[in-house]
Amino acid sequence: MRLNDEPREMPVVTPTSMKLTRVGSSVTLTSNVGLTVVSDFESDFHIVHVDGWYFNKVGGLLGNFDFEHYNDMMMPDRSNSDSERPFFNAWEVSKKNVYDYFLVN
Repeated sequence: MRLNDEPREMPVVTPTSMKLTRVGSSVTLTSNVGLTVVSDFESDFHIVHVDGWYFNKVGGLLGNFDFEHYNDMMMPDRSNSDSERPFFNAWEVSKKNVYDYFLVN
């Protein structure tokens, strides 16, 4: 992987206190804000865990974590989309913004 455009070996801890570890084909990202993402690239299996403190406080492509199906396609402005394409496009983030936030590429 690369951190701030320099090659790094895992495990890696980013300046924003995210930790990336690898076991076999599985990579785990753990943050200090209650987010864990496990990705197994060999089986294309991914798990996203959000701490319960975020119940009904998040939004995006995975819903808003309130167990209500009717508002799972909530747009960034909190309105509900009635079709997938505008919903997906509304949550699009540029590659540059992702790298700036996570400081990982």
